Formats: sequence, structure tokens, C-alpha cells
Amino acid sequence: MLHRIWYLLHFSYISSFLYLCYCLDPSTSFYHPSELSIMFQILLLVFCAVAYSSGHSYI
Repeated sequence: MLHRIWYLLHFSYISSFLYLCYCLDPSTSFYHPSELSIMFQILLLVFCAVAYSSGHSYI
């Protein structure tokens, strides 16, 4: 349970930091900001699903 929360916190911090970096510097942005946010939402959903399914082994 604690491991799953720990991983989710780390992933949310990293994804929000990367998202801010890409939005603040357009020259390094490979995607449109809206497409980038959708991509991060999909990554976050996938990570949550993996962390939830693997988190049962910690309980």
C-alpha cells in the first residue's frame, strides 16, 4: 500500500515537472501542449493501472 502511494507521488511530481518544462520552453516541445497533456494523462492512467495491479503483492 505504501509502496504504491510512494510510486504514484513520484510519478505525479516527475510528470508535472516535465509538463511545465515543455510548456514553458516551446523550442523543446515536440508536441502541441494539448497533445502533450493528453499523452501525460494516458501515461498516468497506465502507470496507475500497473501500480494498482502490482500493489496487491505488497499488501
